[in-house]
Amino acid sequence: MKLNIIKTVFVALLFVLPLNVIGQQRGDRASFEERRKEQAEKLKKDLKLKKKQVEAFDKASASFNKKRTELMQSMRDGTVAREDIREKMMKLNEGYETELKKVLDEKQFKKYKKIMEEQRAYRGQRGQRGQGRTYQGRGGR
Repeated sequence: MKLNIIKTVFVALLFVLPLNVIGQQRGDRASFEERRKEQAEKLKKDLKLKKKQVEAFDKASASFNKKRTELMQSMRDGTVAREDIREKMMKLNEGYETELKKVLDEKQFKKYKKIMEEQRAYRGQRGQRGQGRTYQGRGGR
């Protein structure tokens, strides 16, 4: 009887442990949201935003993130074709940058664009889709 219990536990572990590893590799939703908040805080600090700018930046970012999430969900649901996502995302990004131009001064916006370009270049170098680098700023990974 003890041998059957040990076998059952062993088999259960064989199924549970890989699931745990997969969950860690993908990251849970909360950690994604936490990383996004940390990145935004780092970006605001590097851009040296004033209090009023921070409020407007947060509002623009929240709106953008909501629209982006809705767009990606519509692709998953099949209501928007995967081929159309790139064009829609580019328009969404352009709208976001238009909002940021209203919030940031010229120097801050140039710095923002430079940071975003560095991220794109890094993702391109990696050559792995979906594995892009998140903004870490100076001294980051």
